[in-house]
Amino acid sequence: MKILLSILNRYKSVLKDKTKQIDLFWCIKVNKQISDLVLEMLIEFIEQRLNLLTISTENINLRNELNYVENDIYSIDWNGSQQELCELIFELEKKGWIAEIKNGDRKKFADSLTKIFNLTNTKRNKNSNPNNSFYQLLKGEFENKERIYPFMEKENYEKKFNGIIDRNSK
Repeated sequence: MKILLSILNRYKSVLKDKTKQIDLFWCIKVNKQISDLVLEMLIEFIEQRLNLLTISTENINLRNELNYVENDIYSIDWNGSQQELCELIFELEKKGWIAEIKNGDRKKFADSLTKIFNLTNTKRNKNSNPNNSFYQLLKGEFENKERIYPFMEKENYEKKFNGIIDRNSK
């Protein structure tokens, strides 16, 4: 119940503030106007649920203060191909410069990397999602219980980062 009241208070505060909005959907950016419309629906929904519990939301005595953390990361434009970025990651991992990417962490790793590197220049068509395409390359495929990366096996793929030295051979 307190959680619902807290969420309701936060939503109402964001709705009043013309400079803030809540990210409603993962990987989809909407403008403030659409965000506010969805927020109004959520507020109404929460108020209806609280009314069912016979809780008055008129005089909510919660602090009307929001703390925001800035997550603006400077994005670096990647000028190579997505395959080349994957190859760089594989080589750094293989040579011990970065920790091994665990099987269950590949999506999180790809998401983190695509926040640092802007892959827009790697798009092949205007409707493609370069971040998702990068993840598909990074996760590779399984063949005989071993992870493989088909793009690196193609005849026309020329490795760029295989000259990285082993971390332990310094």
